[in-house]
Amino acid sequence: MGGVDEAGQQWKACVVEAGGGKNTELHCLGDGAKWIVRQAVKQFGEQAKFLVDFYHLSDYLGAASEKIGKAEGKSWFRQA
Repeated sequence: MGGVDEAGQQWKACVVEAGGGKNTELHCLGDGAKWIVRQAVKQFGEQAKFLVDFYHLSDYLGAASEKIGKAEGKSWFRQA
């Protein structure tokens, strides 16, 4: 894609091609990579909200719990 900025521009072009405009509210979902979040802000401003997907969020929380030491492994995380 040529780089982060070009990827963001292509992302915006896809939104426009799909019918998005200045009044379109966007819900962005991803792994939380900082460059993706920054591009969402750069390309869409206040129109976009960003959410980390459940898979990655669970993985990040599991890793954090091991570092903090308040949980043994990922045993705290189970399907209800």
